Amino acid sequence: MAVTMELIRNALDAYEPDYDAAAGWGEDAVPLLAEIASDQDDSIAPAAVHVASLIGGDRAAQLLLEAATSSRDAIRFQAAAGAANLPTGQAEEVLAVSLDDSHSGVRRAALRSIDSLGLTSDMPDGIADKIKALATSDPQEFVRVASDDLVRRSTTR
Repeated sequence: MAVTMELIRNALDAYEPDYDAAAGWGEDAVPLLAEIASDQDDSIAPAAVHVASLIGGDRAAQLLLEAATSSRDAIRFQAAAGAANLPTGQAEEVLAVSLDDSHSGVRRAALRSIDSLGLTSDMPDGIADKIKALATSDPQEFVRVASDDLVRRSTTR
């Protein structure tokens, strides 16, 4: 069955979308998901970003990188959270943007993705520097605590 915009919209607009099935749509669905994700007024845009992260591939990674700079918090959050589903190199690009986000929830989602990817043992310098800065100067205590935890675990390995 061909993946169409109608199929995607209906699936993502469900009360409980079947993300496992959506992940099986394949890379051909990513341009359609990107179209939905770029619509700032679309209520299913965050779900489209999430599904793209599950599908993976270069086009999905590019979608997440673009989503990381969206004006909508929910889309940026999904980009940061979805980075955990990407290969490390692609995820690092998204996470570098997300760690600088103005919204504390996005920064926290980025920290969770870093932890989920296991980057604490081999953290790129740029990301390590951002996490160290968050650990000491983030305005939100929960972000400082999570950052400090990652810093401590990365230096004990």
